[in-house]
Amino acid sequence: MRRPRPSRKHRGVHAKAVQRGWTWPFRGEADLSDAPSPFAFAAGDLRRSQVEVRTYVEALAQKLEQALPDRTSVERRREGLFAKTQQVAKLTFRGDRAVYELSLGKAQVIARKAKVVRGIAISSTELAPPQWLAELGAEVRELAQATGAASDALLDFL
Repeated sequence: MRRPRPSRKHRGVHAKAVQRGWTWPFRGEADLSDAPSPFAFAAGDLRRSQVEVRTYVEALAQKLEQALPDRTSVERRREGLFAKTQQVAKLTFRGDRAVYELSLGKAQVIARKAKVVRGIAISSTELAPPQWLAELGAEVRELAQATGAASDALLDFL
């Protein structure tokens, strides 16, 4: 199999490389697919983690919608112009003390918690998604305990 001839611009470079004993491919012309690079691994991990995050947020949205539909609102958007599937764009949960909002962009997840007093949001802070999830879980547990205590009181009254 014959190698293609270098272009006129590179003929001088090729001759010098042969004189120096370099072999093909010359420095800087190596095929990047030969050796796995750390960048390729990092990009693959990032792509997989974005897919996982979208899947987990979709599952969380479905669970909250089914369990507490009056406190949960979910905004969805289509993946493309003609796509039939929709992805969660924003998840909002209204608790007694705070409003929890999770927004999914193309490359990032933004988790916010807004402190609510008498139905008015006083302050809003961005949280790391694991911390946001932990605080949301604590709020849901408190609501479940309060609801359980109220139903026990009603049963005792009857």
